[in-house]
Amino acid sequence: MEEGEMQEVVIRKVGVLSAAIFSAILGIFIGLITGIFLVIIYSVANSMFPTVNPYISDYSSWVYYSLIILPLLDLVLGFVLGGIFAFVYNISAKLFNGVKLYS
Repeated sequence: MEEGEMQEVVIRKVGVLSAAIFSAILGIFIGLITGIFLVIIYSVANSMFPTVNPYISDYSSWVYYSLIILPLLDLVLGFVLGGIFAFVYNISAKLFNGVKLYS
């Protein structure tokens, strides 16, 4: 193959477990970033307006638990949805002869 020449690759099948694991790992990072963002927004809002809503302090521990809950939730959802997506892709790739990628 010469330099600058396009190479065509057809993806006809995706590993369900590997796609699910990849989606789960990606979900952990997305959940962690979301949790950090939520804690920052809560902390800024609580420090700027401490007397606006007296009930906001009742939920403060839940916001900090989001640093644990959101990554775990996104891990599970990423694994399940990644596996479902790979399974559906494998079925549809048989019908439509895969996806062509060029490099």
